[in-house]
Amino acid sequence: MSNISTLPTASRSALQAKRALGAKAARELRTAEHQLDHALASHLALAQTLVMGRLEIGVAAAAGQEALAELTRAIGLAVEARGATIRAHEGLLQTAEEFSVPWRMESPTETKPGSTAPLASAVG
Repeated sequence: MSNISTLPTASRSALQAKRALGAKAARELRTAEHQLDHALASHLALAQTLVMGRLEIGVAAAAGQEALAELTRAIGLAVEARGATIRAHEGLLQTAEEFSVPWRMESPTETKPGSTAPLASAVG
């Protein structure tokens, strides 16, 4: 990664602009990932409520089956969207590295796959 203080002013401005964009994108990506997780959790909670509710009140298995099938389809689509967002995250990581943008700056307390500690300890 470039030591910004040793760069000429124009290069320093360009690097600062790249880092600012990287920071904004990282914040928005983290928000998008968390919103997808919340949406998925909400859909799963609804599915559990429907299934357990049917059992608790003794309604026939066929009751609401089509709606439950649509809900599980929505859950599958949410899982696909989550996976696509994770793949986009990986692609953005590669782009950040190509442009010397620090990629750990916006979620330093989250543990990433393959690590055992929050990134705050890795950023140092």
